[in-house]
Amino acid sequence: MRRSLLFVLVLGVAVLVRPPEVAGACTCTDPGVDALAEQADVVLVGTVVDQEEGDADSVADAVRNTVEVERVYVGEAEPEVVVFGGVASSGSCEYGFEEGRYLIFGQVDGAGIHTDVCAGTRSLAADAEVPPQLGAGAVPQWAPIGGPDGDVEPEDRTEVVLLTGLLGAVAVGTAVALALAVRRRQRRRRASPG
Repeated sequence: MRRSLLFVLVLGVAVLVRPPEVAGACTCTDPGVDALAEQADVVLVGTVVDQEEGDADSVADAVRNTVEVERVYVGEAEPEVVVFGGVASSGSCEYGFEEGRYLIFGQVDGAGIHTDVCAGTRSLAADAEVPPQLGAGAVPQWAPIGGPDGDVEPEDRTEVVLLTGLLGAVAVGTAVALALAVRRRQRRRRASPG
């Protein structure tokens, strides 16, 4: 009888003292790659190369990740994009990135790409293949200078600006050389007896 009472007492204390399990802030179903891709504005493979603190007031935008894009499977993306995520230990639904390679499913707005744990985003090993349902994908492309709306000049376009300046200088030089050649020819005609 004493053993039974002691057992019940120990069991009761263990149940009461046991630390509570932290419930996840979100539960996700995996509808499959096709459905996830259909819901996303953009699907891409890229490598997180830099992370900085984002919007402190937003769990969703707590970390600003700079991603070098390898391939784009849905939508459009430049060779380097900003993907917002959360802090991995925050207990929220936001995806906590670390430096490395990822398959990213996201929604696009003016600030960048937003994703969460239910969107399908996942880490990829360096040699891992993407799901075959996504197809071959495409190489990321730079948007026209000024972006699609022409309102913001991108920061990392020095090569484009230098190339544009060089082509402009070549065009002006060619025009000047052509004008000088025409003028020389006219002088020769005037000077020649005829």
